[in-house]
Amino acid sequence: CLDTNGKTILTINTPHELIDIFVKKRLDFYYKRKTRTINVINEKIDRLHHIMTFITLVINDTIIINKRSKEDIIKDLEKYKIPDFVLKLNISRLSQTEIDELKQEIIDEKTYLEYIQKTSEKEMYMLDLVKFKETYSTIYKK
Repeated sequence: CLDTNGKTILTINTPHELIDIFVKKRLDFYYKRKTRTINVINEKIDRLHHIMTFITLVINDTIIINKRSKEDIIKDLEKYKIPDFVLKLNISRLSQTEIDELKQEIIDEKTYLEYIQKTSEKEMYMLDLVKFKETYSTIYKK
């Protein structure tokens, strides 16, 4: 058996040693997964904030988008530190209803982020094993 880096041949004396090596390697992957998930959620929250801010500014007539050049609108966006991807939003999203939905989505994402941050890699691994066992048991009933 190779070590977790795949470079050194290890002598394993018991099945438990093999399982320990495997679990340590899996936990490394769970750490990477957790870190990546946190980054993705934070990016999504930022994106949602930008969209919500843009819609709010348009609804309040702080940023006027009709009958103006794209360059002028982009200057306004830069003033409010909003990326220009928001200009691709469908016009039907420029509503208070959309702002309310975005607020709720941000709350949901923050709740999920909190959960991920509080859950250890070991707990994530154990939860996945439980889910796997349940799914496996359902598919391959004894």
